[in-house]
Amino acid sequence: MKATIKDIARVAGVSDTAVSLAFKGNARVGEKARKRILAVARKLNYVPNTAAQNLRNGKTNAVGFIVNDITNPFYSLMLKEAEQKLNSVGLEMFIASSEWDIDREVKLIEKMIQMRVQGIIICLCEKGKRSIELLNSFLIPHIAVDSYPEFYRGNFMANNFEVCGRIVAEHLYEIGCRNPGIVNADKSMVEFSAFKKIFAAFRQSFSEKGITIKKKNTVEAGLTIDEGKKAVELLREKSFDADALFCANDLCAVGVMEAVEQNGLKIGKDIALVGIDDLPLSSFAKISLTSVKQPYTAIAREAAEFISECIVKGNKKKLKKELNPELIKRNSTYSFSKK
Repeated sequence: MKATIKDIARVAGVSDTAVSLAFKGNARVGEKARKRILAVARKLNYVPNTAAQNLRNGKTNAVGFIVNDITNPFYSLMLKEAEQKLNSVGLEMFIASSEWDIDREVKLIEKMIQMRVQGIIICLCEKGKRSIELLNSFLIPHIAVDSYPEFYRGNFMANNFEVCGRIVAEHLYEIGCRNPGIVNADKSMVEFSAFKKIFAAFRQSFSEKGITIKKKNTVEAGLTIDEGKKAVELLREKSFDADALFCANDLCAVGVMEAVEQNGLKIGKDIALVGIDDLPLSSFAKISLTSVKQPYTAIAREAAEFISECIVKGNKKKLKKELNPELIKRNSTYSFSKK
């Protein structure tokens, strides 16, 4: 049977109220009595029911962070950075993953509201307005990170995806690519604002140079290594002749890299390849993938700082900011320029 406050009070020889105040660090309980109460609690393996306390007090010291896919490495970077920032000001963080599902996203927000979180950082799946409407109706301080849909009017800390598309196009053109291709996300995600902005800017940049990207050199595949491999099969079925492929993320690009080389072409010589996210694996010598480094840690840090100020200081200011990416050039394109 679990120990209760009454058990601790009886053993310590104090009132139930004194036990409660001791756990709260209240000055009404002397230091000597507090140490005795806490010692008894440890002996009885007692842990305060903070959930019940939160319900009574109507609030917590917690912030929710909802991502789309917790297995994706760049989300892990964001979560770690945000948690460190929140912990530094005495706030805890609850983590959840929507799996790109709007129904799940709404349910997660509802659950966090029930848990009395004081703010929410969210990577929106962008498949409807219900999540935003829910946050607004409960007046929960929140901020969108990484991306945001056109209909969103709230606070955000995001990547500048137009710049992302343009710097890749400029680099590929500079190294001599004149027949580029695109490996996009799958059909269920191509309308996601990040991919729309990136590839629209990529196409526009080449269009300004008099180059139109051929349909046979574009494919909707996905964001995993296996889907990258599948993308090459789909491109081969369309008789693609691209001299460069721009992939929706690094994982997809790694799959493309393996499949292309299995088909007798050399990445960086026969065809240039670029990914997005600059994951640690992209710098491995055997991979050496040119990739767009998005400022995810800075985005997470500033978003966490904004939410903490909303909670701790009652900040009412708005934050609507996009950060520029950086292109990290490696052998998957560098070798192409030397051929």
